[in-house]
Amino acid sequence: MLMARHGQGLNLRDNGMNVIIGVRKNGTSWNQAVEDGWVPGKNLFEIEEAIKKGTIIMNLLSVFHQ
Repeated sequence: MLMARHGQGLNLRDNGMNVIIGVRKNGTSWNQAVEDGWVPGKNLFEIEEAIKKGTIIMNLLSVFHQ
């Protein structure tokens, strides 16, 4: 499963789901993901690579961006 928003991804990961996330490498979201325990090359990838690896792909945006 590919997640774009860290809150939803953390919730699913912490409840036992196999979750990977895709964000821009070395951006703010990437750095936050690493701080939250996501591991580059294991469950944290650049967007294009995460899409290739995912079986269910979700593009989640905050309400502010909708």
